Amino acid sequence: SDLVLSKIEAELDHFTGPAFEEITRQFLIALNNQGKLPFPFEKIGKQWGKFRGEPGKNTYEIDLAALNESTKEILFCECKWQKQPVEKEVMEELMEKAKLVDWYREERKEYFAVMAREGFTKEAKRLAKEKGVLLFSLKDLDSVEE
Repeated sequence: SDLVLSKIEAELDHFTGPAFEEITRQFLIALNNQGKLPFPFEKIGKQWGKFRGEPGKNTYEIDLAALNESTKEILFCECKWQKQPVEKEVMEELMEKAKLVDWYREERKEYFAVMAREGFTKEAKRLAKEKGVLLFSLKDLDSVEE
């Protein structure tokens, strides 16, 4: 029935999100190996932490952070497995969350990226161009050589 199908679709997206993050991680590693990112990173993984605030609402999570200890450069990446184009607010939230990361806070050079299932709105593309955010979508996965 339609009800069963809609429940399966909702759950499928829930399970696909983490897989999409892993695909994005592998994609960034491939780009890194090909020298196609703003800097060569040494480590990549999920970033999370706590900040002062109301318990239960005082944590943050960034899907991926790639860093280079010696050059003090870091790339923050958000992965969005959603059925509509990514809005500019996703980038704004990512930049705000990055401020919470206590890694060479005053010395580091920051870069930002977003991987989207369904692309980006015009406003998101405009903000990305203005702020130098790297935008990737599913079609970019085909462009990476093994």
